[in-house]
Amino acid sequence: MPAWGFKALVPKEKFVGNHPTIASLSLGHDARLLSEVAPGNPQDIEIRLTFTQEMDCDNLKQVITISSRTERPEEIAHFEDIRYKKVQNVMNPTTVGSLPGAFEFKATLKNVYDGVRTVNMRNASAENGKFYTAATDNFLFRIGKHDSLIVFPHTAKYTLGLLHKEKERFYVSQKAAGADLFRYSTNWGSSWSAWQTYHGGNVTIDRQSWSGTMKQACKGEHIIMQYWSEPAGSSDHIRHVDLGLPSDFPVSGRFPHLFLHGPFNLYGYDAGVKNEMKLLKDGKWKIDFMAEWPTKFHFNVWGINPDGKPYSTFVYGDIDRDGVLDRVPPSSLAESVVNVTTAPPKGYLSYRIILDDGTYNYRMIPAGSSALQIVIFSLLLTVPVLTGFGAV
Repeated sequence: MPAWGFKALVPKEKFVGNHPTIASLSLGHDARLLSEVAPGNPQDIEIRLTFTQEMDCDNLKQVITISSRTERPEEIAHFEDIRYKKVQNVMNPTTVGSLPGAFEFKATLKNVYDGVRTVNMRNASAENGKFYTAATDNFLFRIGKHDSLIVFPHTAKYTLGLLHKEKERFYVSQKAAGADLFRYSTNWGSSWSAWQTYHGGNVTIDRQSWSGTMKQACKGEHIIMQYWSEPAGSSDHIRHVDLGLPSDFPVSGRFPHLFLHGPFNLYGYDAGVKNEMKLLKDGKWKIDFMAEWPTKFHFNVWGINPDGKPYSTFVYGDIDRDGVLDRVPPSSLAESVVNVTTAPPKGYLSYRIILDDGTYNYRMIPAGSSALQIVIFSLLLTVPVLTGFGAV
């Protein structure tokens, strides 16, 4: 037996056999495909399914169907040029317990527009008609351009040029083929519009109310679009769009501001301590942080409210200490903070905190020269005394 392998020994007269199953899919489940045609045009996709047994070809034509989520629901994708063949020289798979493919179904899916497609196969029959897959298999694949949010949610979550203003009205050019519903926020998630059916194209934005201090105010116009897709089973498709930013302003982040709160500034009540992070041109947030070690702090999106109290909802810490920010409800018993248990290494004075708001990863890099600080402190101690004697 191979390493980590297993076998079931059954008398020949009692052996029945296995149900056929799908051994492989050429695209892979939930594949993300880059559209290779001009926007608004369809293309062809090759699909190949491999089965562990020889299948009934006529039955496969009936049980394999396609369901779609696109901006053109009237255009239906369909199979053409369907081919079947037995797999020659069957190779045992490298993964222990996996079954080798013995029969191949290959077809060309025509009239494929950008969006989400589901390949459905319901209870397919083997060639002898004795065994069935006894399952409903659904395989997803998404296709679109680089700026298609449903297809590439990580790289298309911030896009310039989609927000426009006409007189006093704003509208967003939506690029989220495959979505079913959407909603938006004009005040950085403080409130949201109602969910609406997604049809693509332009959508008019109604500005939502917002109130806050001058320090909490934002530059330009920022809209957050959120999309839900039923086949993808997720509403975590969020896009940030901007309009009216100054030419020297860096690429906008996913936060309006970021403030550090902790014992070093009485959790925001000590307004004289610098605690606002700066957004760099590469889209990352930075602050040089020095305190008495060990210490702790958390990231607060809105800082101090007009009533003089710290904002308590959008607060991020690192509960499990994995370098990724966590957000918990204000009522949680867990303290949402970043614990700094060790002082900077010898020769350094502080930590430079770098936060990527796209991945919520943060780093703490030793910064500042302790030797230079000692020299400055020594000069501040001796120079006033010496110059005082000199003046006398």
